[in-house]
Amino acid sequence: MGYYQVVAQAHNTCGWGSYAVLGVEVYGSKSLSFSANPTSGETTITIESTNENELLVSEWDLEIYTQTQMLKENKTRLKGSITVINTSGWQEGIYVVLALYNNEIITGKLIVKQ
Repeated sequence: MGYYQVVAQAHNTCGWGSYAVLGVEVYGSKSLSFSANPTSGETTITIESTNENELLVSEWDLEIYTQTQMLKENKTRLKGSITVINTSGWQEGIYVVLALYNNEIITGKLIVKQ
């Protein structure tokens, strides 16, 4: 959490452009982490947050989709911020992971290799 400034300067064939400054205030953010990623058998999915108090929600849902947007895995009413997924037998590729946690959708990409 905090206040950050983003500063950018562009360059084209005419030379350097002017600076653009944007102030961004971050109240807290959540993300998914995977261990191992890429995986060939099992991965641990963890919801991480910049605000530890946000991780006290008791239940959440998880969905994993194939590259063709077919639902591959669905877990509901998970407790805590960690779950383990067995990917043995899955086709190689990139899977989209969605977590519904405290009325927010958190996304990530899981890579499966055999």
